Amino acid sequence: MKTPFTFKKIGIIILNSSLIVFSSYFILHSERLQEKMSPKKFWQKKINILNTELKNDDIKLKNLKLDLEKELALSTYTEKQAKIKAEEINENPHDIYFEMQDEHLKKVDDMKNQINLLTKDEEKIKTDLENAYSRVNSIKN
Repeated sequence: MKTPFTFKKIGIIILNSSLIVFSSYFILHSERLQEKMSPKKFWQKKINILNTELKNDDIKLKNLKLDLEKELALSTYTEKQAKIKAEEINENPHDIYFEMQDEHLKKVDDMKNQINLLTKDEEKIKTDLENAYSRVNSIKN
């Protein structure tokens, strides 16, 4: 009768688990390793990544600001929309108007919050970018 666990199987399990631990440790610290091996190349790559993130955030921010302007411009038509909707479903236009106004205010607040968050992220990226530029300039060729 064979035993389900042999020393060979236990050894393979230990070897596999140690490989997993070692590879996860290497992946975790690979950024530091890259920085130590070729710091100038690492920081140039970091600058490129940060520039791309900054451009993407800038585009998102502009889109959100345009959406906010559009939403604010459309708010003047809310009363007319409420009357039309109230006629369709046979309800009080004032109730519909207040519901639509609440939805509109929530949407505007959400957009403003997203704009604030993106602005904070953009500022953080700018400071990281400045730090990366100073690191590149401080590294000797």
